[in-house]
Amino acid sequence: MEKLFDFVLKVIEALKPKFYKKITWLIVVGGLSLMSTPLWLGIVNNLFEAQFQISITYDSDTTWGFALCCLGLSYHLMSTGLHEVAITINSKARLEKEYSHDVQVFNELHELLDEPYLEKLIANIETNDAIYTEELNKLSHFTEVASSSGKKFISSQLKVATTELVQSLVEFRILVSQKFDEYPYDQCVDNYRMCLAPEVNPDRAGCMRDIQEYRLLINIMIEKTKNISTSYKVWRTAVKELLYV
Repeated sequence: MEKLFDFVLKVIEALKPKFYKKITWLIVVGGLSLMSTPLWLGIVNNLFEAQFQISITYDSDTTWGFALCCLGLSYHLMSTGLHEVAITINSKARLEKEYSHDVQVFNELHELLDEPYLEKLIANIETNDAIYTEELNKLSHFTEVASSSGKKFISSQLKVATTELVQSLVEFRILVSQKFDEYPYDQCVDNYRMCLAPEVNPDRAGCMRDIQEYRLLINIMIEKTKNISTSYKVWRTAVKELLYV
């Protein structure tokens, strides 16, 4: 159906030049001229009918004139009414297609990182100053998928919100790579625990003289996690407002 209306729209646009109103006017005026017999022709025709019983006009001009008027009005209707209808239907079909695409993208991204999981994860990070590798990998996988060309939103507002969310996650990953370290050391598991600068944490491998440095790192970490929470809420709100899911 969408292809049909695309074809109809192209045909109408091909037959609708910028001066279509003048074309309609010329066709209708031409038809009316054929339908209305000039005064001199009417007098001559009456004379011929009175003297020779011959009509030089008959009804052919009236028929052709009426046909031209109908043609002109039909052309005008096609150029205006039908064109607007075709555009409306075509636009509606395109919007529905864009909506379906964005809903599908959101569902796939939400399955990778839903709100309850993220809230629990951030609470654990801020409480324990630590994260497990599987949790970090989950965040990394989300950023990779959300940044891929196949998972781009069509809505510009959702694009911006997704970009900001991905950026906040990337900044947190950079912090983890620079300031987090495996702790306890030498964990013989794949899903090992990484802690914020354990070497300056008095409760781990550090000492009390390093407490100020560690507090500064905590503030930086909290800033990154708050950015993630805020950007996720903005992203989720935009999805609800635009996609109603």
